[in-house]
Amino acid sequence: MNNQSPDLKSLFSSNNLAIPQYQRAYAWTEEPQLEDFLADLRQQVKAQKKSKDKNYFLGTFLLHEHRSTGIVDIVDGQQRLTTSVIFIAAALARNSDSSVLDSAKVKAATLRRTFIYDEDEELQKLRTIKEDNHFFRSEILGLGQSDANTRSHSCLKLLNAKNYFLENVADEEWSELVDVLISSKVMTYVVQNAADATQIFELQNDRGKKLTELESLKSYLMHLVYLHDKHPGDRLDVIQCNFAEIYRSLESIGEHIRAPKEDAIFSYHCAAFENWTGDDWRSPKQFVKKSISKLAAADVTSWIEGFVCSLKGSFKSIHDIYENLDDITEMSDLLVLGRLAPFWPLIIKTWQKDNTQNKQSFKKSVRLMEVYSFRGYGISNLRADSGLTTLYTYARDFVDFDSLNKSLFDMCYWYELQKRFDNGLDAVKIYKSNRSDVQYLLWKYENGLRSKTGNKQPLLTWKNYLKPSSNAAKFSVEHIAAQNNQICTTDVKWMDEDVQPFSEIALHRLGNLVLDSISSNAAKGDKDFAQKLDQLSQSTYRSHHELINFSENRTSDPLWSVNSVIERHQTLVSFAKNNWNPEKYL
Repeated sequence: MNNQSPDLKSLFSSNNLAIPQYQRAYAWTEEPQLEDFLADLRQQVKAQKKSKDKNYFLGTFLLHEHRSTGIVDIVDGQQRLTTSVIFIAAALARNSDSSVLDSAKVKAATLRRTFIYDEDEELQKLRTIKEDNHFFRSEILGLGQSDANTRSHSCLKLLNAKNYFLENVADEEWSELVDVLISSKVMTYVVQNAADATQIFELQNDRGKKLTELESLKSYLMHLVYLHDKHPGDRLDVIQCNFAEIYRSLESIGEHIRAPKEDAIFSYHCAAFENWTGDDWRSPKQFVKKSISKLAAADVTSWIEGFVCSLKGSFKSIHDIYENLDDITEMSDLLVLGRLAPFWPLIIKTWQKDNTQNKQSFKKSVRLMEVYSFRGYGISNLRADSGLTTLYTYARDFVDFDSLNKSLFDMCYWYELQKRFDNGLDAVKIYKSNRSDVQYLLWKYENGLRSKTGNKQPLLTWKNYLKPSSNAAKFSVEHIAAQNNQICTTDVKWMDEDVQPFSEIALHRLGNLVLDSISSNAAKGDKDFAQKLDQLSQSTYRSHHELINFSENRTSDPLWSVNSVIERHQTLVSFAKNNWNPEKYL
């Protein structure tokens, strides 16, 4: 290949293209990338009707030619080229049903041979990264039967792209749009080795996805290796392999709910493992640049190699943590509770530092993080960044688990947290101010009841909480005395306080709230407590079954009164103070 400006058809006619393994997977989504791609093609169709010599420029592509194999790697521009092939595959799929390409300048058979599969050479014309290629081959290109796993995010994005075009392109448009696409001009810059490829980096295109900090970092570091190493080939191969593993970990992480994004992980890694000051970790790429600028020239490449290897370890750690959530209750609890950003550097660091088989040290530290989070960020309503710098410092300066756990224990009492926690649990309108935290508390309480000797029901897992089988199965918080029930207008007395309407003094208290599912909650409506008893007795929730024990007139005409709320309120407050008592976990 030579540096040239062919059209797209010529580029594919003479080359066997592939996405190198060190690149990320397919990432375009409907808005804005696919919408822009299709809108650009439509605009070009209109323009060519007025002036046939107006060419459409698809983009500039950095390519790495392997002369020994004939394969041409797409170093930059893979999203646009992959989308172009998906578009043509969609056109061919639609054509097989309705012959929408009859008026196209290039016959369907030629399109297939050029962009999809060359029967004579027995070559797939574009190959994705190996993890996605089987799916791409079968579900997108229509080559062979599929037994591919469609759960990966990138595979779903490939399929969504094809479906988007099938659903949004009218039959009468296909021929003209395909003609415009395959005749579009492309600028190719071709290199013969990976070292040369690193000279062009941090490329961006306003019709593509903006480079992430991680992608930009990869190009920057590879460029530095090229500049500082007399024979950069082997070292660049190592860096590329490490980034390939990073991207594969990232693909898996992306499948999980409440998982951190790649640039956030980059930042967390720097907070955990680099010698930062101030808030350097907030701009991790700039921090890396500053760190490298302080090095002697002879030390740059070895530092980079070590940094990338360590970065790979952080991505793998998060991958491994999510894969083991079912066995690490402490971590799954923290995930359900949310607000993980202040803790991720410590989570990564302690996961790597705990070499025990069952991660007992890691579990103990994460439990103390969960206690601080619930007491502080939750019930006490601390600002979301309260203690963040301290927690990041603990991660950076980690020495041993005993010292860390003592520090986490002490944090649980900062900011007058004991007083604020006690007052928060007693809040008159805790349902209004801390609904998500109340739901988490009630979930833990329900599981506490299920854990007691004699109860045979399984625990409600984090998956039940975060990944319910349906919207109706989602957890919600039920008012035992309903918000629109006539009891709300009754004047009552809360302990030694003045007489006030039930709605003002008891309705939103902790003792009047119980865990439920959305469907079950809606079915109960605004009924009186006595009318709800049949549904409560048939419920699978242990906390529903025990409500009768807090009611008045239990045997004849059960009544849910302010005294019932007070008694149950005290039970739940006692549970919370015991369950989130730091003394239990030090």
